[in-house]
Amino acid sequence: AAEMQRVSGAARDGTASLDDLTGSTFTITSLGRDGGLGATPIINHPEVAILGVHKAREMPVVRKGEIVVRRIMNVSSSFDHRIVDGADGAALVQSLKRMLEHPALIFM
Repeated sequence: AAEMQRVSGAARDGTASLDDLTGSTFTITSLGRDGGLGATPIINHPEVAILGVHKAREMPVVRKGEIVVRRIMNVSSSFDHRIVDGADGAALVQSLKRMLEHPALIFM
């Protein structure tokens, strides 16, 4: 955790070294606070997958037959299908969705 904080801090302030920014297998990217509702993230070679996190917005949704306002955040992903089976990638995204919708699941 300390190393992740160090590297993310170095990336933010522009002092990250090339070694700090290479050697990973998976990226989580944010489209920023002004991002749209969706995009197709591009895998950074030699990584095998990327998850794009989009801006959370208040949106009308139907819950128990009623229209209510909820915060909705879209995510999008890309997987290298030579390495990651599509079903496994979809299962990862669905698992992430469940944990974001029900944070207590993270501790179970």
